[in-house]
Amino acid sequence: LMMPKLDGSTFLKTIQESKDLPKVPVLVSSNISSVKKISDVMTMGAVGYVIKSDESLQSIVQDIERVIGEDKK
Repeated sequence: LMMPKLDGSTFLKTIQESKDLPKVPVLVSSNISSVKKISDVMTMGAVGYVIKSDESLQSIVQDIERVIGEDKK
């Protein structure tokens, strides 16, 4: 969510509203654990939210695999 020049929430909103880009699942990965921020990005269309400091690498990989698997259905 914290990126140079364009924050993650604005990026998510931009790609979700774009008519020129295909709809791709977005899994947000951040160390921001604010319930409001998580709720906001989920409402904006994110398919998941991973708090990096709370998850193991294997858990994050499983989340990515889940998202990719859902996209193929």
